[in-house]
Amino acid sequence: MWAKFLKFFRFLPWTLLALLAAYLGLAGGWKDVTLGRIQRIAMETFLPWHVPGGVEVTSAKLYLLAGTEEQATTETFPGNERVYGEITFTGEDLTAFLEAWEFQTVSDPYTAGMCHDPAYGFRLFNGTNLVREITMCWKCRNFRFHPWPFPSALAGFNVDSKQAQKLLAFCDQRLPYYRPPPKPAKVPAPPPVPESPH
Repeated sequence: MWAKFLKFFRFLPWTLLALLAAYLGLAGGWKDVTLGRIQRIAMETFLPWHVPGGVEVTSAKLYLLAGTEEQATTETFPGNERVYGEITFTGEDLTAFLEAWEFQTVSDPYTAGMCHDPAYGFRLFNGTNLVREITMCWKCRNFRFHPWPFPSALAGFNVDSKQAQKLLAFCDQRLPYYRPPPKPAKVPAPPPVPESPH
């Protein structure tokens, strides 16, 4: 019994080393070490299935998270966001959605705003498996996602890019989001009328 115990401990470091090498070399762990796990997953969020780190998507749901009280539903999205409408994409609609979704320009989270007031939420599925769940805010220039083992994280994205504007236009055509009316411009007060000397 003692010999088996010693043999186990003799091979344990080599087993752990082999697992670490497999993680770093085959599972993209070197990116976790160099970029950080959250940034690596953020960058993979918008990759198509045929690119390493991308996932195959067979259907997607778009959730409107900026609406009016009349549109409000009882459903909520992670982050305690109220849902004001939703659409499911399959077939040609899914293809058009993915063309707008893929290859967003992800930036360092520090370039994004600290606020997060998303217009839209997204759930991407492979069959019945949820593979992506994200809220995006074009105003705050960031998106929230759920990189295991963290409950959630923010990353920035380039809202001015052609691809980000294409995604926003695609979503806004199908579920227009509420934009509060502009505040009236302040009219400067007229200068005081000088008193006439008497």
